[in-house]
Amino acid sequence: MWEVLPIHRIMVVGVRNDDGFDVTVFIFDRFSYNVSRAAFFRTDVEKDMRAAIANRFKDSCWDLSGPPSDSD
Repeated sequence: MWEVLPIHRIMVVGVRNDDGFDVTVFIFDRFSYNVSRAAFFRTDVEKDMRAAIANRFKDSCWDLSGPPSDSD
């Protein structure tokens, strides 16, 4: 994800909720520096949040204009 997508910056907000985290991820692309994609998901991963985020966006491509698919 980090090497394939045109990412300028990522902002992650995670809030502990019982036995997991509610996570919101905003991705800013290198072309416009605006939020080009955002996602909200729930995870129980604590030690490697980066892997959970990368897994959420694993099927994304250079066209960041649409939301992640439900299969992520």
